[in-house]
Amino acid sequence: FGGLEYKPLVAVILNKMKNDLLPPGTVLIGGTIEDPITLYFEISMVFALIITSPIIAYEIYAFVAPGLYAHEKRFLKRFVIAFTVSFVAGVIYAYYLILPITFKILLMFTDIIGAEKIFSVRNFYDMVFLGLVVVGLFFTLPVFIVLAIKFGVLSTDALSAYKRYIYVAVFTITAIVTPDPTPISMLLLSIPFVVLYEISLFIGKRVEPKD
Repeated sequence: FGGLEYKPLVAVILNKMKNDLLPPGTVLIGGTIEDPITLYFEISMVFALIITSPIIAYEIYAFVAPGLYAHEKRFLKRFVIAFTVSFVAGVIYAYYLILPITFKILLMFTDIIGAEKIFSVRNFYDMVFLGLVVVGLFFTLPVFIVLAIKFGVLSTDALSAYKRYIYVAVFTITAIVTPDPTPISMLLLSIPFVVLYEISLFIGKRVEPKD
């Protein structure tokens, strides 16, 4: 209309993800005839949930708030803020650092074997959203560690004593779950966890019950 091409917001966001995360020359294809429309509706539902999540969170809080003490309300607010900030930080970290590097390395191996850079649109966006959610939740682990320390489920002494084994387990798990065959993605995911874990111990020692 009037020489302008209308694009829904979801399409604009998906195209931006493609341009941000994939090197030039990479082609995405529909795969099967129903994949693009199915993906479009699934992503629309995800974006709708994200946009309405503050309203949903407020309604839940308004429902439970009358039954909480003042200190419990303060604790709930701090937990929600800490969880949200940690999750968003993980999503940003994944989007601007982990995913671009991972895709570049994977496509480098495509060049090595002489294959064309043509991939399924569903496979690409599934990897993107799975990566964003996994890394986002990964960054929230310190929040739950501090929570467990505060309520006496875990102790800072035990977490400090076994942190070497925990770090080895984290490096092993990230090496398995990251699609990048090189250790780069594994290190990009594991090193922040080590830093966040140390921060969790630092904060945990200040909220840990004295008795």
